[in-house]
Amino acid sequence: MNQNNVLDSAAFSPRFLHLPGGCGHLAFSSWLIQEISPQVFVQLGVDKGNAYFSFCQAVAEAGLSTKCYAIDAWSGDEQTALYANDFFSTVKTHNEQYYGGFSLLLRVKYDEAVDSFDDESVGLLHIDGAQSYDEVRRAFDVWLPKLIPDAVVTLGNINMQKSGSAWKFWEELKARYPHNMEFIHSNGLGVAQISKEAHDNVLEWIRFDSPCKEQLINYFSTLDKRYLELTETRRHFDNLNRVIAQRDEQIVSLNRLAMEQLSKGEIERRKLEVDGYKAEFKLSCRLREKEHELEAKEHELKVIDEHWKKSEALRYESEVRCQVLAQELEAFRVQVELLNGVIQEKERYAESLLRENEVIMTSFSMRITKPLRGMLNIVRRIKRR
Repeated sequence: MNQNNVLDSAAFSPRFLHLPGGCGHLAFSSWLIQEISPQVFVQLGVDKGNAYFSFCQAVAEAGLSTKCYAIDAWSGDEQTALYANDFFSTVKTHNEQYYGGFSLLLRVKYDEAVDSFDDESVGLLHIDGAQSYDEVRRAFDVWLPKLIPDAVVTLGNINMQKSGSAWKFWEELKARYPHNMEFIHSNGLGVAQISKEAHDNVLEWIRFDSPCKEQLINYFSTLDKRYLELTETRRHFDNLNRVIAQRDEQIVSLNRLAMEQLSKGEIERRKLEVDGYKAEFKLSCRLREKEHELEAKEHELKVIDEHWKKSEALRYESEVRCQVLAQELEAFRVQVELLNGVIQEKERYAESLLRENEVIMTSFSMRITKPLRGMLNIVRRIKRR
């Protein structure tokens, strides 16, 4: 193990960062590829490119002859397809600008690219562990024949038991390949050498019984954790600088607008003054119209008041006349009642005279007609004989 490379890794500063995500093991990644110096490096799953470009930057800075390949479909799903295209465009632009001489992006699925590589040609394989258990296992099994003896495989997201499945496959790899090491920070990273224990080319620092492995893990864990803190601080300052820049642009725009307003101020003031005069004149005319309308309304009210007074006088006179007529009517009614009483008394007196006359007449006729009735009876008896 090259001690200088370990120390130099503390000064590693990535040229490319697409925050957040994928920034927890950049210092170790840059050291690892320089330490083993593979002829071919393949990364399965690239996403935003943070991890991949840490490998590429280390290759470029160390002057290695390593060929780097990034394999990812960058397809996403229905919700993330647009973002995936944006990520690929960003990664492609950066790759062509800095690493086009030794780095190639393959926008295909993992198993579609495997036939493009010779067997036992890949010295370093990094597998993104963001897929399901079956996908991670299949990726490893498909690419295993392409690995050289003693190749190193790194597997991301091995410390995400709640939301990932890479940890399950990592447990199988550890049991299968005893020369390994693991980092638990930043979602975890597993590192395994695909070698048998008795092989001569086992890397000393990754041997299952290596005395320096724990120190190496602690060193890079601390280094990458501090780097994460610096990255977050940088992102915070970038956001602040972005906000400040936006505020500065707003201030410049407001100052320019203020100067334009000042130059237009006199014209605007005069325009406002003229508008004020016009408004005052219109208001004065409107007030005069209202005064005329008010005078007309007052005249109408006066006429109505006079009519009302005359109506009240007539109403009072009518009431008095009605009272007089009512009194006369009452007197007439009393006289009628008195006359009715006299008439009734006269009628009763006439009726009594008629009865007396009838009695007298009845008594007188009976006395006069008595001899006649006797003679009539004699005649009737003679006729019957």
